[in-house]
Amino acid sequence: MNYTWSHTLGVQPGNTWTGAFRLFSMRDLRLSYGPTLFDVRHTLHANGTYDLPFGKGRALANRGGVIDKVIGHWNVGTILTYQSGLPGQLTGTFGTFNTSVGTPFGDALGDGGVLFNGTTLSQLQNSVGVYHPTSTSPVTFANVLDVNLKSGLAPNTTPGVMAGNPWIYSPRQFFQDLAITKSIPIRENLRFTWQTEFLNVWNHPVWGTPNLNVLSSSFGHAGVIRNTGLGVQERQIEFRANIEF
Repeated sequence: MNYTWSHTLGVQPGNTWTGAFRLFSMRDLRLSYGPTLFDVRHTLHANGTYDLPFGKGRALANRGGVIDKVIGHWNVGTILTYQSGLPGQLTGTFGTFNTSVGTPFGDALGDGGVLFNGTTLSQLQNSVGVYHPTSTSPVTFANVLDVNLKSGLAPNTTPGVMAGNPWIYSPRQFFQDLAITKSIPIRENLRFTWQTEFLNVWNHPVWGTPNLNVLSSSFGHAGVIRNTGLGVQERQIEFRANIEF
């Protein structure tokens, strides 16, 4: 088991390979400096294996023959990750300065920021959770912010003025994979193993950064993270057979 605390700051929130970044104002370059895509503050990893106590040489059913071949030499292993959420930036979509129409990044480079009225940034961050939809059908989006707080947010529309684009962190993320392995000795130097792997063993969704555009009808909604290579897509079951010699 291991724990990592980290804090990653920079000027490229999206890790863009072009080297371009969101320049808010040349008068204060620090306004463009903040959390990056990899600013995961807390990460807990745990992994382990357990040999089931059945079969020849084990505490239970300690005998050879057919019984050993069927219930002996089973092993269970798991990899577990629990980490804090990813950062995203509140936007108002009004280009009140440094407008950049026609660039690959649209008006985002000159976003005028967000005004708070009766809602605080702390309240908004503390409201982060998963608000389950009422529909019983499978969903790929869910509210991860209390959208009732949206009434206290408004885009800044004053030309030449920037109200600021504060950061919000998405819900915590949990991943777990599981493997069950059966080892069958054939001879002293020959062994057959059969393994079943469950990626995202609990088949639960992991929600990404929410939509933080205060004018969007889907404000506060987040989608399921997919295909990240961390086993966070829908549960997948894989089978593997090996001969070791």
